[in-house]
Amino acid sequence: MFRDSLTDIGQWNELLNNPYILNRGISGDNTSGALNRLSEVIKLKPRKIFIMIGINDIGKGLSTNEITKNYSKILGRIKKDLPNTIIYVESVLPINKDLFKTNTSEKQIIDLNISLNKLCKSLSVQYIDLYHLFTLPNENKLSYKYTVSGLHINGDGYRVWRDALKPYLQ
Repeated sequence: MFRDSLTDIGQWNELLNNPYILNRGISGDNTSGALNRLSEVIKLKPRKIFIMIGINDIGKGLSTNEITKNYSKILGRIKKDLPNTIIYVESVLPINKDLFKTNTSEKQIIDLNISLNKLCKSLSVQYIDLYHLFTLPNENKLSYKYTVSGLHINGDGYRVWRDALKPYLQ
C-alpha cells in the first residue's frame, strides 16, 4: 500500500486480515515524495503494489499534467525494476467541501482520475475506480456517511474501500 494519509491512517493488516500487507502511506505525501521514496518500496520486492496519491499535489497547486507525469515516472520505474510486480492505481477519493475548507475543486479530482485511467490503459496497469463508491448520489462530493472531516474517511469508508480491494488481493 503505497499512498498518502488515507493509507497511513488505515489499519490495513486488520482490515484485510493479512499480516503480509505493508502500509507505506505517509500523511501529507505527494507524487514527488512518492517518487523520492520509491527505492524503499522496490527493495521490498512486493508481489503487488497499490498506489493512490495525488490529492496533496492538487492542494499544492500542481496541474493534472504535472501529477500525471510524476505517476508516469513512478509506474515506469516500478515496471522496470519490478517486472513481475502487479501494479494497481486507485482513483483519488472525493472530498466534501462542506466539511473540509480547501481551494481544491471536485473537477480537479475528476480530471486527475480521468488522466490516471488513461495513463494506466496506455501502460497496461490496472486502474481501480474507487471515486464513485464514495460520492453522494448525483454529486461529486464525499458522502457524509464516510467522513467526519470531509477529506479523511471513517471506519465505514475503510470497510467500503476494503471490500472494493478484496478481488485484487486474491
